[in-house]
Amino acid sequence: MRILFALVPVLLASSASAADLPPMMPVLGQWQITTSMPPDQKAAMQGMDAKSMKAMEQHGMSYDLKAGTMTMKLCLNKQTIGEWNRAGDRASKDTRCDKPAYSVSGNTMTMDLKCSAPRPMTMHSVYQFSPARDGYTFQHHMETEGRVMDMNGKAQRIGDC
Repeated sequence: MRILFALVPVLLASSASAADLPPMMPVLGQWQITTSMPPDQKAAMQGMDAKSMKAMEQHGMSYDLKAGTMTMKLCLNKQTIGEWNRAGDRASKDTRCDKPAYSVSGNTMTMDLKCSAPRPMTMHSVYQFSPARDGYTFQHHMETEGRVMDMNGKAQRIGDC
């Protein structure tokens, strides 16, 4: 469980103003994002008590423990688009990360991020967008405190907010 929660501050880390937005963004609307959990995360989720699972579901997350996936829904609109790569939440005041470095080639965007607090961490992400940017796949490679975690998944626009 710690790994998933260690990831969340990373995804929430950068402060976004209009000038800081990634150079390639998904279109506005309601999105469904499905992430494949690494084996150790899947094992941790299987050991979670019902109360903890219910609390996570109240935050818009659902789990398919048999498939090893976590799915969340997210509304991207003018107010929330700056938080897209931060999973729709806010960074902790203790989170210290450099600005993400982005590069784009065709429909592929990469992001590299380095954080120093609350613990040192690096992340390399690759987003492969559909031509209409109404869907994408992603891969995240994270390293922190001698641990490596790779996550991948897909996202699809499922309608209006």
